[in-house]
Amino acid sequence: MIKAANLLDSKYDCEIKILCTPHLDEDYYKSFEGVEKFQLIHKPQDPDANYLSILNSELVITKSGTSTLECALIGTPFLVVYKTSPVNYFIGKNLVEVKYISIVNLLLDKPAVKEYLQQDMTTENILSEASRIIDDKDYSQKMQKEFKLLREILGSMNASQTAAMKICCLAGCNS
Repeated sequence: MIKAANLLDSKYDCEIKILCTPHLDEDYYKSFEGVEKFQLIHKPQDPDANYLSILNSELVITKSGTSTLECALIGTPFLVVYKTSPVNYFIGKNLVEVKYISIVNLLLDKPAVKEYLQQDMTTENILSEASRIIDDKDYSQKMQKEFKLLREILGSMNASQTAAMKICCLAGCNS
């Protein structure tokens, strides 16, 4: 991801921020080579800091999880990346049978955003999709239309509860 961020910075001369989870110390992020040129957003006491960064971004590269739903509800185009050990991936893939890893794609039941998992999570794939989102306004606007549809599906009240129920139904839960 850092390699892709460096290439994006070279290509677009952009401001790149790394949104840090409050569960990891900032020094963890600083331990990665090449990260020092990017701005780390690590404000555990200010939960809105990440949301403001997402809102003011043209593009987000995110892991799977609730961050995909946050990006979609805010309306910022994004792509999903996820890589774990081959053993963990094999176990997870065999325990849970879903078409997508992104909550957004699961709820819409279609690939509204690109997902790059395991061996597909390459610098080239990340750079290619990020460039497409930045350069192709029709493409990014189509993605934002899908996010609007998602907001309509979830409704204005209890969005997280509605999302949880819909995901549970898709996953075959009984309650």
